[in-house]
Amino acid sequence: MRKLAKVAIGIGSLGMKGYDLLDTETGESIPFYADYLHTIISEQVANQKRSQNTIDAIAADLKVFLEYVINAQELFFEQRAKTDSTLLAEIILSYPDYLTLGSNSSAPIARDTATATGHTPIKPQSANRNLSSVNGFIDASANAHQKLKEAKMLGLIDIDVPSENIHAELLTRRKLSLSERKRLQQQSVLCQVMRGGAKYTKTRLFSIKALPKGGQSAEYKYFPVSHIEPLLDAAPTYRDRALWALIFGTGLRVSEATQLLVTDVDIVNETLNVFSYRNRIECFEGIKDEDINRLSFKGRETEEAYFIYPFNKIFFESITKYLRLERPKGLEHNYLFVTNSNRSRGRPLFATSRSNRGSSFKKVQETIECPLKNNIDKRYTLHSLRHFYGYWLLNFHRTADGHSFSLLEVQNMMGHANIESTKKYAVTDKIVAQEKMRLANLVLQNKSINSDKNMLLEHKQKIISDLIAGTK
Repeated sequence: MRKLAKVAIGIGSLGMKGYDLLDTETGESIPFYADYLHTIISEQVANQKRSQNTIDAIAADLKVFLEYVINAQELFFEQRAKTDSTLLAEIILSYPDYLTLGSNSSAPIARDTATATGHTPIKPQSANRNLSSVNGFIDASANAHQKLKEAKMLGLIDIDVPSENIHAELLTRRKLSLSERKRLQQQSVLCQVMRGGAKYTKTRLFSIKALPKGGQSAEYKYFPVSHIEPLLDAAPTYRDRALWALIFGTGLRVSEATQLLVTDVDIVNETLNVFSYRNRIECFEGIKDEDINRLSFKGRETEEAYFIYPFNKIFFESITKYLRLERPKGLEHNYLFVTNSNRSRGRPLFATSRSNRGSSFKKVQETIECPLKNNIDKRYTLHSLRHFYGYWLLNFHRTADGHSFSLLEVQNMMGHANIESTKKYAVTDKIVAQEKMRLANLVLQNKSINSDKNMLLEHKQKIISDLIAGTK
């Protein structure tokens, strides 16, 4: 198996971390990878929406894709395989299967490459995100290809031709050693993927097949309402209880919640504001450079956090006890949430790994016997609390006079740049219809109610009224 090594590159002038990707066999950088990430970082900084997590995710997604390309082409040439299409099309269009099916795929290149790399299939939602990252990368690389100095040299072989012509074309160039041929093949594949791959990645074929019945849908990304109270009651620390109640109640991103300063919370008036770390000197004081590089901010239309009751009550009660009893005194920084572990006690929580932040959250789910998210993900992540906020606010939260919140209002409160991100939280008509049918059947099964027509009518009207008001 050919492996690629992702190497972190600090971009001091931009205050973020980029990456380069090296071929462990040759030690050479993969073309355009580092430049592309640098471009995204520059755009984020220009728009004042830095998100290191986004850069990390794109960098990881592209590593998976490029490692697949290198190993797929190597297997192809070693086996002298034949395809019904072109090699370029075969490699790119087999990638979705590689991600989600791995060695179980019916596509030979996807199956054999997954076997060689040991790739473990990932869930469709993660795969779609990966394809989005790849699409952006290939589209940008195609546009920038003319600027690559090695384009002419790497174009010695056109692999976007029937597979049986590739080896013949190689031999007509000049007599090559095995190592030269292998290197030229690899470079040609990578070059063609970046130069001409966009015509395939932009098609519907470069996508994840629809989820089978029973798979996870958007409606079930939120943490189950029935287990919210047990979860908060079982929180092992005041810090965890406060953090979970905060995300439940305001829909803050985990990065936003963990980057709050003590001064951002007004315990007396029970209000809370969310600011970007940019232009805030106190955000850089008392923490290490490596932690500064982990700061991120996707952007929000409003600085005020809007609480859903009773999470505000739980949060302010818990945060008061946390500050008095758990948070270490005399810290050099002013970040609100810090680690409790002995090894790194007092370090800002945002600077720790995602698994570290979510470990106690997942353990408590086991304790309270919370249902699994689906048959792929064993437990919900902290992000599911933000999903709950959008789900509840858009479908069930009502004012005293029965008014609901509009999509634009929820988009603003959640800090979504695109309203399409907000729409996914709306309960579909199908889900509402199924619930109405379930409740109606319960009424018909109740003989005592059935014996009184007026009571049945009243019960029916109450159910419909409750559903419209969002209380059922």
